[in-house]
Amino acid sequence: MTTLTKSIEEERRLTFRVGKRWGAHCGNRPFGRGDQIDANSVGDDWRYCFVLDLGNQQGPFFRDVGPAHGPFAGRRVCDCPEDSLLRIAAGFSSEAIDKQTLVVKVGQARCAGRALLYRATLLPLSSDGTRLDQLLGAVNCREIVFSSEEFPIEHRAQMRGLSRNAAPAPSLERQGTL
Repeated sequence: MTTLTKSIEEERRLTFRVGKRWGAHCGNRPFGRGDQIDANSVGDDWRYCFVLDLGNQQGPFFRDVGPAHGPFAGRRVCDCPEDSLLRIAAGFSSEAIDKQTLVVKVGQARCAGRALLYRATLLPLSSDGTRLDQLLGAVNCREIVFSSEEFPIEHRAQMRGLSRNAAPAPSLERQGTL
C-alpha cells in the first residue's frame, strides 16, 4: 500500500479523500483529465460523486452521477430538484470556474423536507489538459436531529424554514457522518 493510498483510506472526510485522488491524478497539470475520471479512478467514494460537463450551450449537465444522488446522468443541472444535494453542490460551479481551482463548501440545507449539514467539493477537469470544461464534484451530508427538550419551542418554527445561509443551531445531536 502506498503512502497516498494509506492517507486517503485514513481520511474521514469525503471531500478530502476525493481531493487527494484528484491532486494525484493531476500530477503537474493544472487540471485532471475529465476522460480519465470514473467510478474506477475514484474508488468507493464514487457513490457520492458526479462529473459536471460545462461545454453544453443549453447549460451545464451531469455527465456521470454516483448512485447516492439518483438518476441524473445526462440531465442538465436546471432539471435537478432545487432541494437536492446534487443541485446545491453544482450551484458552486461558477466559483470553481472563476477561481480555476478546487472549491470546498460546508453548510446547512433543507433537502426533501429534512434539515441537513453538508460538505461539498468541486474540482476542475479538462478534456484537452489546459481549458477547464468539466468539474468533478463530491457531496454528502448528515441529518440534523433536534431533541425536543434541548431545542426551545420558539426556535422550531424557525428551523422549518432553514436555509443554506442559516447559522448553526445549538445542541445538535449527531446522526450519520460527513
